[in-house]
Amino acid sequence: MSLKLNISLLVSTLLLISGCTKVAVSPVEQVQQVQQTNSDNAEQVKEIAQRSVVKNQAMNLYLCQDDKEVRILKTKGKKNSISVTFMDATHTLSPTVTKNGKKYSNIRWVWWEMRSGVAELYDNNKKVLAKECIKQR
Repeated sequence: MSLKLNISLLVSTLLLISGCTKVAVSPVEQVQQVQQTNSDNAEQVKEIAQRSVVKNQAMNLYLCQDDKEVRILKTKGKKNSISVTFMDATHTLSPTVTKNGKKYSNIRWVWWEMRSGVAELYDNNKKVLAKECIKQR
């Protein structure tokens, strides 16, 4: 009788112990769960970053003499650079110091917005590409 009692006590103890323990998640599954939550957070950050980039840009169209069009994309950031598109060519220009108006330049082009509201685009040889440009929108 004591053998039956010992066996039943052993079985009941094992059942109690197995019922109280937590199911362990394997380390591989834990890593996969962490990676999944990190990728979800990364997607949210990308969406927010894309929205802020769009808000920090302003597009302006200038109509110039001889029906030429110049598109200016201004970025509101630390550099205050602009992208000038003229006849399917785009260049990024940086601000330069001037006493009358705003001037942006790189090694090829210069965009000059005068205080009178008229602007012009010329190359590094002072050849005027577009003159008497007036802002449309």
